[in-house]
Amino acid sequence: ENLDELLGDKHESDQNVDFAFDAGGLSVVNPRGDVTISGTSDDNRIHIAIHKQVFASSDSDADKKAKQLTPTTGAAGSSFALTMPAIDGARSDLMITVPSTAATMVTANRGDIHVSAIKAAVNVTANRGDVELSAITGQTTAHVNNHSSSITARSMDGAIVIQGHAQDLT
Repeated sequence: ENLDELLGDKHESDQNVDFAFDAGGLSVVNPRGDVTISGTSDDNRIHIAIHKQVFASSDSDADKKAKQLTPTTGAAGSSFALTMPAIDGARSDLMITVPSTAATMVTANRGDIHVSAIKAAVNVTANRGDVELSAITGQTTAHVNNHSSSITARSMDGAIVIQGHAQDLT
């Protein structure tokens, strides 16, 4: 999608962060990359593992982009909000664990969404990517906005609403 990805070298790095989780929910926005959320945190903290992929023509440019590819966090109403920046030639895959009672909202523009083991409402939007949902007991709403995407839902105990366009539904 840009010259760095075509002509640059791929640089990878990892970052781990965690925060006290005293909010009622989680809101995640990731412009480029997969988002995996699991309701398996039993210490009332949110744990975030970020795998960064940066395309650049030099190590110094790659380091600069990797430093910029850090989430902003804050409160959004009663939710903990995590937003990744959109940087050309960069992608961040997120693996997040939260308490199982956290209502979850995720938007991924270019990447897959996986949500499991949540005992609250889940709302996901995948503009260019697949959606996989499992072991969710709250009401779930999934927006899939790409004709070649798929959605899979397993062990759902609450109502599920699916909107948009998808190729496969399981």
